[in-house]
Amino acid sequence: MKTLIAFICIFFSVYTFGQNDTTIFIGINGKLVNESAARRKQVAEIKSKKKMILTTYNLGNTGWEETKKEIFKETEANTYQITSGGLKMNTITRNYVKLDEDLYKFTEISENKIIRTGFTITIIPIILQGEVIDFYQNGNKQSVSEYENNELVSNKNWLEDGQEYYENIFYSVDNAPFYIPGNNRLHEHILKILKENEVDFSTITGNMVVGFVVFSNGTIGGFRIVKGIQANINQLVISALSSLNGEWQPARLNNETVRYFQLFPVNFLHNSTRYDNLEMEGGVLQWNSN
Repeated sequence: MKTLIAFICIFFSVYTFGQNDTTIFIGINGKLVNESAARRKQVAEIKSKKKMILTTYNLGNTGWEETKKEIFKETEANTYQITSGGLKMNTITRNYVKLDEDLYKFTEISENKIIRTGFTITIIPIILQGEVIDFYQNGNKQSVSEYENNELVSNKNWLEDGQEYYENIFYSVDNAPFYIPGNNRLHEHILKILKENEVDFSTITGNMVVGFVVFSNGTIGGFRIVKGIQANINQLVISALSSLNGEWQPARLNNETVRYFQLFPVNFLHNSTRYDNLEMEGGVLQWNSN
């Protein structure tokens, strides 16, 4: 393992100073891996010192599928404007300060506010090393994380209002958690709460996403609205999940149980008459009220 890490560091040191095209493969929890174990890959194309392109691919059912393309344009020494395409264009500014042969400090700015700072082994693509701090748009800290060769080791987290959240939460694991009594029980309980509160499904259209922590002991908590739909519906879904009986099988990472941030999307379709579709795909619970 030590030999592999040394090889990766040497390879990217040469790349950084020579500004060559390169491809990296990323596995569970950000770990750098070979292609056979990868879930994601990033391809960097160096057009010139002033322009670089970073394309991200996720592994889908039919092979590698492009999910993001970022255009790097140098606006001044060691500072790049990074624009990502898609339905909604997004632009950030990233500045690099070289600390030594194998380490840079970077700062990312969006709408004149710092959104992330940290350390990286390379300029493009970023290979996280050491402390990385993420910020909310209001300036409060969102998380302080520790990375080792791009792999997440630990983190501290806060809510947007500054309140402390749970520590050491992981978002990519070897085995995702699941609700032991089964998805049907979960579906029935949520539907029961909504019906008891006389929710008129025909008047609700859209989707919401609830996030919560599945703890290493099989309990859940820390409910958060990631994307809301209506205040009363948001609260009812959280109430349903928080009153759910039965344990969860916790997530596992590197043969250990860990805390995991579970996403729970709920889609409401106008004039729906069936409410029997509940699936878990890729560690994400998906419930469609149709």
